[in-house]
Amino acid sequence: MPLHPCHLILARPNGSWMIKQLLAAALMAGLLPPAQAADQRLNPQAIQRLQQHKSDKNSYRFVVTGDNRDGDSIFLRILREAAQHQPRFMLHTGDFVSTGTYSQYQRFIGYLRPNPYPVLPVVGNHEVYQGGRKWYNQFFGPSYFAFTYGPDHYIFVDNADAKVSPGQLQWLEQQLQQKHRYTFVVMHMPPRNIIWFHAFGDGARPLMNLVEKYRANYVLMGHIHIYDKMVSNGVNYIVSGGAPLYRMPLYISPEGGAFSHYLLMHVSPEGIREEVVPLR
Repeated sequence: MPLHPCHLILARPNGSWMIKQLLAAALMAGLLPPAQAADQRLNPQAIQRLQQHKSDKNSYRFVVTGDNRDGDSIFLRILREAAQHQPRFMLHTGDFVSTGTYSQYQRFIGYLRPNPYPVLPVVGNHEVYQGGRKWYNQFFGPSYFAFTYGPDHYIFVDNADAKVSPGQLQWLEQQLQQKHRYTFVVMHMPPRNIIWFHAFGDGARPLMNLVEKYRANYVLMGHIHIYDKMVSNGVNYIVSGGAPLYRMPLYISPEGGAFSHYLLMHVSPEGIREEVVPLR
């Protein structure tokens, strides 16, 4: 008869460290019930931590960055430098590992644990290489999800396979129909256009139609290792990330370019103000 996780814990009652290790092993083996499994995953933990935060949720700051694979030293600098602004959280636009291996996921998670603010990464194409999607699901949770922070709505879209399925588009529309003060959509790949050619096409136009129909405020993305911005029908599309950096022949925004940076987003009843912060 297969062992239940509680049998494993009772077999080696050597303290909380051992219990945590056994729970993690049971989670990866699929032995824990869904409610327990969700408690072990980092994005649900971060959301719970945010929703329990006692500070004012009407005015706050958050950070956006991404694509730190093969450039962890830059990501660590961003974590440290962004902390001085006391952001409530970081939205990571994906590609935090190179080839989707277990050890790479563990290294990235090790960077997050001591960080003073939560980091919520969307899944990128590098996360799903070599069957790595299973590690994202097990360590971070569902690959597309949404949460509210105070009066604002955050929607994470999975386009790691260079597409957004009709089923996910239907889910996205249901999320966008909800009434909130501000709405932010987070995904890894930007929609393809003549400038952003390193992007996704399958489902891109329907996605843009939805976010523009329901007037989302921002779509935050990575994949192209640059900073750039496009405004379409009142929606702000921003590409932010890069380590290593890509050099593009053209940019949509006059401020666009390949430089190490992060976005600092200031959210208040008066509106949303974005600030591009180059690394010092």
